[in-house]
Amino acid sequence: FNNVGTIMYLADDATDTIRQYNLSTAFDITTAVIDDDDFDHSEIDTDVTGITFNNNGTVMFFVGHQLPSVNVYAINLDTAYEVSTADFITLRSLDLLPFGIVEPTGLIFNDDGKKLYVTDNNSIKVYEIPFTEEYDFITQFGPVVELDVSAESTNPSDLAFNVDGTKLF
Repeated sequence: FNNVGTIMYLADDATDTIRQYNLSTAFDITTAVIDDDDFDHSEIDTDVTGITFNNNGTVMFFVGHQLPSVNVYAINLDTAYEVSTADFITLRSLDLLPFGIVEPTGLIFNDDGKKLYVTDNNSIKVYEIPFTEEYDFITQFGPVVELDVSAESTNPSDLAFNVDGTKLF
């Protein structure tokens, strides 16, 4: 969803696109209408599973695991939260394999954008990857933290935090 819940995004594996839906009532999927402004990611990665944005919607992040590559991708948007305005010249990626992440399924940042959380269906863990600068995974990393969630789930597919960031779902 965008920051106010009026746009919903889905990674469509069959068409290799990130689909955008407009919602006339925030966070009410019964009011969703497909928007033809999709993002075709087939030339980047054909196995995209998770999508998130920076706080103002000007950068879209998505995770893909088209082997032999396993990456988080970042791409600037010319218009906030409008995936069809992606600027391919700004595409950058973070290789997740060195962290032991083989089958990423979801991702989210903390509020200040200095920590990225990625679920891995292979290890059944959540990984916390810290950055020096907000939303900038080119900067130096701190130590990666792993949380084993195998006692709670056998197939972690996504994650979210509550409003104040004290609970992980």
